[in-house]
Amino acid sequence: MWLCLIVLFAQIADYNELPPLWKTRALLAMARQDPEKAPQYSKLAYETAREIDLSVEFKDYPFALKAFGQPEAIVAEAWFSHQKFRGPGEAALPFPERPKSSPARCEHRVLDSAEKYLRVAFDAGPDTFASATLALRSPLEIGSALDLLPTWDDARAVPLGMELIRRLRGAISSRREFEAAKDLSSKVQRFASFAPAEDREKIEEEFEYYKSRNQAIEPCGAAVSLSDKEEPFGEKLRKVIRLTSEFEFTEQLLQLYQMADGDQSRLDELEASGDPRVRALIRAFRTEAAKR
Repeated sequence: MWLCLIVLFAQIADYNELPPLWKTRALLAMARQDPEKAPQYSKLAYETAREIDLSVEFKDYPFALKAFGQPEAIVAEAWFSHQKFRGPGEAALPFPERPKSSPARCEHRVLDSAEKYLRVAFDAGPDTFASATLALRSPLEIGSALDLLPTWDDARAVPLGMELIRRLRGAISSRREFEAAKDLSSKVQRFASFAPAEDREKIEEEFEYYKSRNQAIEPCGAAVSLSDKEEPFGEKLRKVIRLTSEFEFTEQLLQLYQMADGDQSRLDELEASGDPRVRALIRAFRTEAAKR
């Protein structure tokens, strides 16, 4: 739903007024919808995506991540789209690097898996995929890469997988990530069945060491509910329209929409806020709702 709203936002307002995260998503969607202008939109999407701040601790923005996806994956998608429409004689651009993630804290509900980023790299070719695995840190991220290897028709699949298994042994994890990586065992087993028989015992040893090391991490306490710290609607709106950080604004605005829950008086309050970003998005929201 949010992607539809962002595209409508771009059509209702000047998409150049959108924050880079929103603008990139809108341009990629517009490129898919309009094949004739797809090269132009794709190039602009990639140029815009390069403005996205990848140093932000994205795990602190669960609503924004759910709506838009991991920012490094958006940059990778923009790169892939631009490469697809690259003109004759136009130099190939390097695949965007993904910063090494930090361990998740207990309060994080959105974790770094690198799944979509790795999928784009995988589709781009073996050299790109091999390079994209270098910054993987956590068991979730390593699991995302291992999951792709059995479908990779390349001689480097097994050596790269064994390197990932060795890295898994010493993976920097957190209790939150360890608990979220419940399907890692099946991914490791799937890779082991794909690997030569002589490597399987080593794979099992490394995985057992990883489990024993991470099971000792202190468990998390009870999760904090957003409702426990919910502010009054009007007060939250006043704070939101003063925000300049793209991710903080996106996160808080999406929370406001959830609080509004279709209440027309609250939507009126949002539209009358005086912030052009909020006003245009509310118009998009109402346009989309009227179609149903």
